[in-house]
Amino acid sequence: MFGLYRFYLPAHITGLCFLVITVAVRAQSGTGLTLPEAEQLALSNEPGIVAAQARAQSMAEKSIAVGSLPDPEIRLGIANLPVGSYNFNQEPMTQKVIGIRQMFPPAGSRKAMRRQLGYQGNALSQAAAARSRRVLLDVREAWLECYYWQRASQTVTENRDFFRQLVKVTRSMYSVGRQNQQDMVRAELELSRLDDRLLDINEQIRRNHAVLEQWIGAAAARPMGDQLPVWQGYGDIQSLRKQLLQHPLLLAANAQVASAGAGVDAARSKYKPSLGLDFSYGQRENDPLGNRRDDFVSAMLTVSVPLFTGNRQDKDVSAARHTEDASINDRDVLRRDLTRQLEAAFARWQQLQFRIGLYDKTILEQSHIQAQATLQAYQSDTGDFNDVMRAYVTDLNTQLDFIRLQTDRAKAYAQLDYLAGPPIGDKHHDELAKK
Repeated sequence: MFGLYRFYLPAHITGLCFLVITVAVRAQSGTGLTLPEAEQLALSNEPGIVAAQARAQSMAEKSIAVGSLPDPEIRLGIANLPVGSYNFNQEPMTQKVIGIRQMFPPAGSRKAMRRQLGYQGNALSQAAAARSRRVLLDVREAWLECYYWQRASQTVTENRDFFRQLVKVTRSMYSVGRQNQQDMVRAELELSRLDDRLLDINEQIRRNHAVLEQWIGAAAARPMGDQLPVWQGYGDIQSLRKQLLQHPLLLAANAQVASAGAGVDAARSKYKPSLGLDFSYGQRENDPLGNRRDDFVSAMLTVSVPLFTGNRQDKDVSAARHTEDASINDRDVLRRDLTRQLEAAFARWQQLQFRIGLYDKTILEQSHIQAQATLQAYQSDTGDFNDVMRAYVTDLNTQLDFIRLQTDRAKAYAQLDYLAGPPIGDKHHDELAKK
């Protein structure tokens, strides 16, 4: 009816469209990178988690070492040797001495220091768990952004075919004098805007794949799976607040407070004396006439006397108490900050649930109906072409907004799971990750 027209695209636009279509086809082929697969790759290849676990193990070993007694000291020597003759049997006090000395720290100090380092080791273990949660959150957010831009490219590409047909139609109608040049120029302009939009989307795809690549390596070059995980969210905010108390960062902060408390006990133990036990055996030679001399046995107990405590023990205890106060306040600040993040994520989750329901029930359908109605009015010469363009651009934006809302809802869930979810490795957590 309107004749045949060829519409040529610039070379860089043609290449872009081929790339976007290829990505879309690969994503639909079932070979896409799923979110659980990305999570597994990230957690298995993350050196920060391994380093945190190694630090925790190191501190656990130190806590055992610090709770042990100091090594005993062996003494070997010669006592009371005459310097004139250097004769071992000339003087009765000359001895060959062997002895052993064992020091005992103040009572309770070893136990307190073992507790202190044990709590620090627990804090480092929780820090490793928190690192795992953070990596999981970052990977999820990166994957979801890649998913959004991939879906956006598919949606824009699909809509571009319709706008390309509109360009052909307006050119045909203009060539036979049925429409003015303005409609044809407007259609070409919107098509060019879509091409520019595809260029921007392609750049966003590259950027977000680069972000994902830092976590999972070369696997990030694969297209994302074409389905979002089915996450139902969590319960009420009160339950989430209780679950938040089990967050590894808060558990690590609690361990730091306990470690600081044990540090106070260790400082107080310095008011108690330390002990030393010394045992020695002295062997003597026979006298010059050949008569046998008895050997000597010696035992000594040494006790430290902490008399001058003002500049040492008192200051150590005061410093330990300040450290404990600082740990308590740091924990309170962290709890408030995590609670604020939790409430913000929960509010966002609820808002996105409501908006997605609104889009799903009314907005998507109304937008599509409006676009079709304007096109029918234009085809029957009762509508304006500008209205057709605006309606279909609005319909495209509505589709993209709906994909963005779904993606943001998944990101809000990921934030809730980071803050109040079960521990990584927990059966419930693994089941949620597979959904």
